Amino acid sequence: MALDTLIAQALAHSDKERTAPSKPKLTAHRTPCAKSWSPEWVAEVERAETRLGRPICGARTIEGTPCTLPSTHKSGRCRFHGGFDLTGAPKGNRNAVIHGLYSRRLQVCGTHCPLWDACPCAGQDLLDLPPKQRPTCPYEQAQYNAVLTDALAAAQYQPHPTPLDTHHAHHLALLRIMVDRAATALGAQPLFHTTTATGEHYEMSTTKLNPCLQAFLRLSAEYRAFTKTIRPTKRQLPPVPSVIEHDARTRCDTDLDPDAQAYGHPASLPILDAAQRYIDHALDRAAQGNGAQTLQAYQSARQIDPDLAQKYQEEVLERYRPRKSGLRKTIIQQVIKDMESTAPAEPGPCPTNHESRTTNNTNNTFPLPPPPSSP
Repeated sequence: MALDTLIAQALAHSDKERTAPSKPKLTAHRTPCAKSWSPEWVAEVERAETRLGRPICGARTIEGTPCTLPSTHKSGRCRFHGGFDLTGAPKGNRNAVIHGLYSRRLQVCGTHCPLWDACPCAGQDLLDLPPKQRPTCPYEQAQYNAVLTDALAAAQYQPHPTPLDTHHAHHLALLRIMVDRAATALGAQPLFHTTTATGEHYEMSTTKLNPCLQAFLRLSAEYRAFTKTIRPTKRQLPPVPSVIEHDARTRCDTDLDPDAQAYGHPASLPILDAAQRYIDHALDRAAQGNGAQTLQAYQSARQIDPDLAQKYQEEVLERYRPRKSGLRKTIIQQVIKDMESTAPAEPGPCPTNHESRTTNNTNNTFPLPPPPSSP
């Protein structure tokens, strides 16, 4: 099936989902029913509500019975079955949700912190808050974001990056925080603990490593081992959009303002918006005379939306100003012409980054990198 057909079907399905949803079915106690519930399960939930005399969550537990916890959420589910916002991230922004899930492991401010007495952020107003409302340590949060930025960029040097690299990067950032947390605790304690046992006829001393030192050594070894999982065995240049995204994140990853944090975790782009951003990137690279990156961005846009690429084809060619040692304009025209004469190709091997080297094979396909970040 052609790519444009798949895109059209996806857009039609998206439009259908955006239509006004029908009102959910309610139980006898006015509990909204999930769309996936069968009539038999709805009857089971109603029997449980009748027995308890109140609305319940109704989600299936591991025992196979309806969850009997109450809910104030509009979906009718309790906080353990979708009736609670786990991270506070905008709905549909998976990048922000993943970041929120991992960053929950960061330390909450309180007197348990070894640096509490010297911390400029410490104060009685924090201690007056309930533990659930206390903020995350700003130093750990900023360091976590900074390490995450560099870990995500390092993953792009892999020959074949995968979506799981995002989780590896978060895990590496957490390990870095844990290593420094152990080092901080160790700074206020001796490296060794000596225990002396005495009796009527003997005296024995035992010296052991401080538990914080043991934790530091073990976590450091784990951090070094895990770093190797994102260290490329065969180094390659990352896609240009990834370099742009890394530069954008470095400008805001240590700023804990909500707007800066939202900028560091952009929501996934609609498919046609991504195509437009590839086109914008192709126009920008054409104006700079970078032929290889112009072709890469143009073909990426064409793989997503061939009609949009065709619309901007002449503008890309008109804007292209070749460098002295770059690809000639006739080469660019021929490659784009060959692209248009064939079906959109699947992502393939990346051509050489040395534009001074030309090739007779103008049908090379370019890999499909992430869309360039908005300025």
